[in-house]
Amino acid sequence: MRVVALVLFGAALGAIPSQAKAYEDQITLGLDLAYARAFVGDLPTQGPMMGLSLGIGLGDAWTLTPRVAYAIHPDEAPLHVLVTGVELTYLFDILKVVPFVGVGLDGLTSFWQGEPGFDFAAHIVAGLDWLISRKWIAGIDIRAYVLPLALSSGIDPVYLTAGLRISYVFERY
Repeated sequence: MRVVALVLFGAALGAIPSQAKAYEDQITLGLDLAYARAFVGDLPTQGPMMGLSLGIGLGDAWTLTPRVAYAIHPDEAPLHVLVTGVELTYLFDILKVVPFVGVGLDGLTSFWQGEPGFDFAAHIVAGLDWLISRKWIAGIDIRAYVLPLALSSGIDPVYLTAGLRISYVFERY
């Protein structure tokens, strides 16, 4: 009976997961293509977006990601939007499929009919990454930006993007 108890105790100790360090030792460089949608009346409302991101693993589940993206909303007078920001995401590392959620702060610079514009934004992000290999990640994500300064201008203060991303993984050490 003691032998069985010792074997079970040893098996239980062996089953305790070690602290994961998969993300804190990695940096990812990502390129994404997305659909962008502005919820406004007079401006061109939709168009393609391209972005570049640099994910920096902070811990076993947290990533800090500076990001820049450019969108053009085609029309007779196209709307150009440049989004620069940073987001903090939490990764639910399951196996080869990794759901994530996060929040971020951004600056949105726009140019329409010869007029420049700027607004601050906060966003939430949700997505899903597929770990193709140890070096490549394919992902999808949705970002909803809220522009608090747009409330006083009478336009809907929401900007939405949905995209596909491919990322290359670098080991920091």
